[in-house]
Amino acid sequence: MGAEHQQVYDLLAALRGRDFDRAYAQAMVEDHEEDIRLFEAEARDGTDADVKAFAAQEVPMLREHLREVRALARR
Repeated sequence: MGAEHQQVYDLLAALRGRDFDRAYAQAMVEDHEEDIRLFEAEARDGTDADVKAFAAQEVPMLREHLREVRALARR
């Protein structure tokens, strides 16, 4: 696990109840936003046609997940 993920893990491990729920949902929003940036960049700039196609295919699903997790984070 990288340092950034360890930091999120440590934060979440220290929380309970609603505080955990809020922090987890926010971490998922940030994670999905980053995933979308990476997948869009690969779909646009990648050099392997199969990987580019896969990235482009997955972006809509990632956007839907982001929409759902944002709704969860607002609760």
